[in-house]
Order: sequence, then C-alpha cells, then structure tokens
Amino acid sequence: MRASEPASAGPDDLALAMDPKYASGISDGAARAALVWPGADWRAMGLQAAIFAPRGRLAMVSLSRMMDEVRHRPWHSRDDGH
Repeated sequence: MRASEPASAGPDDLALAMDPKYASGISDGAARAALVWPGADWRAMGLQAAIFAPRGRLAMVSLSRMMDEVRHRPWHSRDDGH
C-alpha cells in the first residue's frame, strides 16, 4: 500500500482526498479507500472504505510516520525448518 493522489491511486493505494476539491480525482483513479474530509460522501465517490481526517495536516504527519515505519521495518525470514 502507498499513499497517493486520488487520480493516480491504484486499488491497493490510499487516496489522499482531504479537501472536497480532490473528490473528482477519485473517479479518475482506482482507489478503494481514501483519507477524506469530515462529511465526505465516500460511498458516492465509489469507495469501499474511508478514513475521516478533521485535521488534514495532522493526519498527514501521522500517515507519513506510519508509512515510513512500515517501509523501514526489517524483514526477517522464518528459520523453523520449513
């Protein structure tokens, strides 16, 4: 998963549409989920899920931190004989 502009978001991406001016871009992309503004009619935008962000900038900081942690997480292989 990656965070993406609504128009270029794929089905496994999180579209960033925290302002109504980005709503039209969602139909241009293939996102199934988006970070949206409070009161957004996410179902009318064709989304399957939405995260409401009353404070967009704060949400972006938290989202960036979370994505960085996942991106930099060390991956360990299982060593249990299988």
